[in-house]
Amino acid sequence: MSLFCDNQVALHIVKSFMSHRRTKQIEIDCHFVRERLLSGDLVTRYVPSKYQVAGIFTKTLAKQQFLFLRGKPGMINPHAPS
Repeated sequence: MSLFCDNQVALHIVKSFMSHRRTKQIEIDCHFVRERLLSGDLVTRYVPSKYQVAGIFTKTLAKQQFLFLRGKPGMINPHAPS
Protein backbone atom coordinates (compact mmCIF):
# COMPACT_ATOMS: atom_id res chain seq x y z
CA MET A 1 0.00 0.00 0.00
CA SER A 2 1.22 3.51 -0.77
CA LEU A 3 0.84 6.44 1.60
CA PHE A 4 1.01 9.75 -0.26
CA CYS A 5 2.04 12.75 1.80
CA ASP A 6 2.83 16.37 0.94
CA ASN A 7 4.75 16.96 4.16
CA GLN A 8 8.41 16.04 3.76
CA VAL A 9 9.11 16.55 7.47
CA ALA A 10 6.41 14.02 8.40
CA LEU A 11 7.90 11.50 5.96
CA HIS A 12 11.36 12.04 7.45
CA ILE A 13 10.09 11.61 11.02
CA VAL A 14 8.41 8.32 10.12
CA LYS A 15 11.40 6.93 8.23
CA SER A 16 13.99 7.79 10.88
CA PHE A 17 11.97 8.25 14.04
CA MET A 18 13.78 9.74 16.98
CA SER A 19 11.85 10.66 20.11
CA HIS A 20 11.82 14.41 20.37
CA ARG A 21 9.92 16.87 22.51
CA ARG A 22 7.96 18.12 19.48
CA THR A 23 6.99 14.64 18.28
CA LYS A 24 5.64 13.17 21.53
CA GLN A 25 2.00 13.73 20.55
CA ILE A 26 2.38 11.80 17.31
CA GLU A 27 4.63 9.10 18.73
CA ILE A 28 2.04 6.28 18.57
CA ASP A 29 1.11 7.11 14.98
CA CYS A 30 4.77 7.23 13.97
CA HIS A 31 5.48 3.86 15.53
CA PHE A 32 2.48 2.29 13.78
CA VAL A 33 3.48 3.67 10.38
CA ARG A 34 7.15 2.83 10.95
CA GLU A 35 6.26 -0.79 11.78
CA ARG A 36 4.30 -1.04 8.53
CA LEU A 37 7.23 0.48 6.60
CA LEU A 38 9.70 -1.98 8.09
CA SER A 39 7.43 -4.94 7.38
CA GLY A 40 7.03 -3.84 3.76
CA ASP A 41 3.25 -3.46 4.04
CA LEU A 42 3.47 0.29 3.40
CA VAL A 43 5.51 2.55 1.16
CA THR A 44 5.58 6.32 1.65
CA ARG A 45 5.64 8.60 -1.35
CA TYR A 46 6.06 12.36 -1.50
CA VAL A 47 3.53 14.23 -3.58
CA PRO A 48 3.69 18.03 -3.95
CA SER A 49 0.76 19.92 -2.38
CA LYS A 50 -0.35 20.98 -5.84
CA TYR A 51 -1.21 17.36 -6.65
CA GLN A 52 -2.39 16.23 -3.20
CA VAL A 53 -5.97 15.13 -3.83
CA ALA A 54 -6.79 15.13 -0.10
CA GLY A 55 -6.24 18.90 -0.12
CA ILE A 56 -9.66 19.41 -1.67
CA PHE A 57 -11.18 18.09 1.57
CA THR A 58 -8.82 19.72 4.05
CA LYS A 59 -7.75 23.13 2.72
CA THR A 60 -9.13 26.31 1.31
CA LEU A 61 -8.00 26.30 -2.31
CA ALA A 62 -7.89 28.88 -5.06
CA LYS A 63 -10.49 28.33 -7.78
CA GLN A 64 -7.98 26.96 -10.32
CA GLN A 65 -6.55 24.48 -7.82
CA PHE A 66 -10.04 23.40 -6.75
CA LEU A 67 -11.10 22.85 -10.36
CA PHE A 68 -7.90 20.91 -11.06
CA LEU A 69 -8.36 18.57 -8.09
CA ARG A 70 -12.14 18.27 -8.31
CA GLY A 71 -12.11 15.46 -10.85
CA LYS A 72 -9.12 13.59 -9.45
CA PRO A 73 -10.88 11.46 -6.80
CA GLY A 74 -13.53 10.37 -9.33
CA MET A 75 -16.20 12.62 -7.87
CA ILE A 76 -19.26 13.38 -9.94
CA ASN A 77 -22.00 15.96 -9.62
CA PRO A 78 -24.99 14.12 -8.10
CA HIS A 79 -27.27 16.94 -9.26
CA ALA A 80 -26.29 16.77 -12.92
CA PRO A 81 -28.88 15.28 -15.28
CA SER A 82 -28.06 11.70 -16.19
